[in-house]
Amino acid sequence: AYRISKNSHHFEIWCTYQHLERAAPEDIPESFRQDVENVFNVSGRLPLVWTQKESEEYKLLSTFAPPDFIAFIAEAYNEDPSLFSAEVGEPPSALYLPLTTVFTAWQRLKSMLNSSQRWSEADFADAYAQFRGPALKESTRLMQCSVSLPQPLQTPVDPEAARILNTKKSIPDCVVMVPPESIRHLSNSTDSAFKRLKKNKAVKKTGSAVKNSSFAYQATVCYSIPDTPAFEFVSSIWEDKKPVHSMPEHAYRQNRMSTASAARQLHSIHVDAPVFGLTWTHGHIRAHVDWCQKPQPDEPPVVYSAPYVRSVEPKIPADNQEYHQWDLTRASDILRLHFLIVNIDQWTVGGFLNRVTSGVAALEKSIVEDGKAFEPWRRFGD
Repeated sequence: AYRISKNSHHFEIWCTYQHLERAAPEDIPESFRQDVENVFNVSGRLPLVWTQKESEEYKLLSTFAPPDFIAFIAEAYNEDPSLFSAEVGEPPSALYLPLTTVFTAWQRLKSMLNSSQRWSEADFADAYAQFRGPALKESTRLMQCSVSLPQPLQTPVDPEAARILNTKKSIPDCVVMVPPESIRHLSNSTDSAFKRLKKNKAVKKTGSAVKNSSFAYQATVCYSIPDTPAFEFVSSIWEDKKPVHSMPEHAYRQNRMSTASAARQLHSIHVDAPVFGLTWTHGHIRAHVDWCQKPQPDEPPVVYSAPYVRSVEPKIPADNQEYHQWDLTRASDILRLHFLIVNIDQWTVGGFLNRVTSGVAALEKSIVEDGKAFEPWRRFGD
């Protein structure tokens, strides 16, 4: 996957056969557009009283928070007042401890990026981990998880394309999943949706365990099935890139290969939901929203990818932006990114989980009761 994404020509070939298309934010389907907007909405998450020196909350904060932390909050307010609100969802005191990890990461990243020393991808990943790991409290996070790439949708395959399409997996740096215990009921019992679909004769004909394409494999994005075969669903995939890769487009292309798999699996299981992608390059982060749908009922599916563009960007009209980029040396940006990760975490165990449950039920009814065909998504054979 790395080699394909690094070469724009090879990636274009891969996209052509996999039916990947760039899209715009306004193309995001109406069925989950509001969910996407909610995930990216991080306004008003910090208490305005932390910026008001005469307030009791500010005086209390000053008794235990180091001056540098208070300066960090003041800097964020000066850069982006929309992060602050007179009314926040939890007491200001409850916010302090989670934000200390963000503050520590910000200090470290500023030091690294302002230094002449050369830092490795692992160094940056270690700095990122200080705040992105703690923000994922409810969902399951897998690091360096091998993801199965999807079966090409366009045939026949040109010999040159076959060499490129022969890649069977990608290894993103982070995969955010629904916790297994939250969907165990969909797979464990003999009468569960997973077991009923797995033993369905029509479903059995669409894949082979020998070729890693039976229903047990179709039920997960991971290259290897879990020890106890079951459904696994991914809500977000992240890609870190080495500092020497100055073009974030490379990270975006590589991440799209992974998110394409997650989107194809969701579509195959009848789950109507987006996949959130994040790319991390030298302290600069971009986001994209990917989804899979059929342009027409009788046409093969297409995986769309829309780069995230913040609706209100200082000095730059939204229509003129190709993407939004968070600069982690900015106090307001690292705080915005922290709350975005918190939102992804909550979406994974909330709205996304609900859509997964509904999708699995719809798939079971479609195949077991209505006798409709199952559409596998995983790569099989050579």
